[in-house]
Amino acid sequence: MCSQLEITADDCGVSGKWMNQLNSTMEICCVDGNLYGKYNSAVGKAEDFYVLRGRYTLHGDDCILGWSVAFNNTAFGNSYSTASWSGIHYADEEIIYTQWLLASFQSRESFWKAFNTNQDVFHRIC
Repeated sequence: MCSQLEITADDCGVSGKWMNQLNSTMEICCVDGNLYGKYNSAVGKAEDFYVLRGRYTLHGDDCILGWSVAFNNTAFGNSYSTASWSGIHYADEEIIYTQWLLASFQSRESFWKAFNTNQDVFHRIC
């Protein structure tokens, strides 16, 4: 499974494939303060991968990171929503702890239900 990854750099210790508690997966690479990768959601009507972009900074060997995904891909088109995660990866364990915010388009009259927030815990799978 991991041999298919095309990871070229790991400047922050989190490059690889990760899965959260709902079985969503992401593949990320970090280089020069930037995160690059792809995200596949196990929630809702999602197929294929979505482009993932973000930034990171280091505190010693620990990584503080954040990334965003716009849910628009060739399998389902544009779902008019984005999600952003902020988290911490402690170098002594293979876990990324995050909080996320999901924004979905709503009319002005329904703006109050445009946002959801929660947390994800990602475990390295390779």
